[in-house]
Amino acid sequence: MHKAAVAILLGTLLGMTSCQLVQAAGYIKFDGVDGESTDAAHQGWSDLSRFQFDILRPFDNGRLGRESLSTKFSMPTDSAYPFLTNALMLARSFDSVQVELWDDDQLMTSYEYENALTPQLSVTYSGGAPGQLNGTLVSESLTLSHYTYDSRDGSLLDVVTFEYDFSFPAGAVSAGPLPGDYNGDGTVDQSDYGQWKSQFGTIPVPIGSGADGNADGLVDLADYNVWRNHLGSTTTPSMAATEAVPEPTPLALAILGIVGVALVSRHRTEPLA
Repeated sequence: MHKAAVAILLGTLLGMTSCQLVQAAGYIKFDGVDGESTDAAHQGWSDLSRFQFDILRPFDNGRLGRESLSTKFSMPTDSAYPFLTNALMLARSFDSVQVELWDDDQLMTSYEYENALTPQLSVTYSGGAPGQLNGTLVSESLTLSHYTYDSRDGSLLDVVTFEYDFSFPAGAVSAGPLPGDYNGDGTVDQSDYGQWKSQFGTIPVPIGSGADGNADGLVDLADYNVWRNHLGSTTTPSMAATEAVPEPTPLALAILGIVGVALVSRHRTEPLA
C-alpha cells in the first residue's frame, strides 16, 4: 500500500480533490452485471457519460484526518440498470467494479474498486433523450493505474500503479474515541444522540464513521443502543454525569421499519454473484 502518496498524488492538503472525465471515452463494469457498451472491445461493460473521482482528507488544527473515497458516475440506463437498483435495495456489494478512461485508442487511467457499494442512484430523463443513471460509488480499497505513451509512435512507456485502503480500522465501533461518542468530543452525551437522530437511516462513508456505532454500514436502532449503553462515558472521568435517556420517537421507529425492508446490514448480505 502506498497510502502516503495520497497527499502528493491527489492534493489532499487542499481537503478535497476532484478529477472529472476529460478523455474521449470511459467505461464501467460491475462484477456479475452485464451492460451494453457501444464499444466492441468492452462488451458487457457500460458506457460512461460522466465520471468524477473524489478523495476527502479533512485538514484541521494542522493535522490531516483519515481519507475517504467517493466516486460519482453517469451512464445510460442500459441492461445493467435494474441490477444496480436491486443491489442498492438489498444493500449488496460488488466484489469489484472497474472503470477505464480512454483517449482514442489509448488507455489513460484505470480504477479497480474492491468490495464496492452504490449507496445512491437516480435516473434522469430530458427532452426525449435516453435515460441517464447517476450514481455514487464507495469501496474499501482501490487500485489506481495511470498509463503514459511515447508521443512519437504511441508505444506504452510506463504504468504507475497505487493501491489504497479506505476501510474503517479493524475492530472500531465508532468514529469517536468512545463507543457512542458520535461527535468525537470525548464524552457520550445528549449531543451524540442528536448526531444519531440526524443521521438515522443513512449509509455512512466510510463504514463505521458518523453515528454508525456498530460499523455495519447503516445508522439504525442498533447504533442508538450503542449510544444508550455508553451514555455518560468519558475520556475524562471527572466529567462523567448521569443524564436522562431520550427514547427514539415513533416516527424514527416507523422509518426504521421502512429502511429495514430496503437496506439490510452488510454482515448479513453476500456480494452480488
